[in-house]
Amino acid sequence: QIGELRASGLSAGDIAVFGPTRKLLDRVEEALTAAGQLSTRLSDDEPLSNDHVHLGTMHRAKGLEFKAVLLLGCGAAALPTPWLLRKHKDPADREAVVEQQRRLLYVAMTRARDELHVSWTGAPSPFLSPFTDLDPGSAP
Repeated sequence: QIGELRASGLSAGDIAVFGPTRKLLDRVEEALTAAGQLSTRLSDDEPLSNDHVHLGTMHRAKGLEFKAVLLLGCGAAALPTPWLLRKHKDPADREAVVEQQRRLLYVAMTRARDELHVSWTGAPSPFLSPFTDLDPGSAP
């Protein structure tokens, strides 16, 4: 997908990849390196680069904007985050976690100025149902 975006005229710096975990981004970074594409992790300490695809967790997305955003790991098995739900036993606490995660996804989605590409494995997160006509129980 990044190759197609680059071929359409976008610079690497116009593209961001967001995911729910650093572990997922590690795999993305490895794949980009293997493909010869420079990437950099988003950081408060470093300015944005024009020559590198930007990588960050959904938490790092706030306040940024890119021409194209690839949002990975948006499956039902990942969002809402299972370990956070297990950590909070009280129904009110669990609901607060779910709503916080829903807002986090929304923020990451709205970082795309022109193009948003969302992917998942298995069924899509139930958080995506307002944005698609997909049944949360079906695979794409």
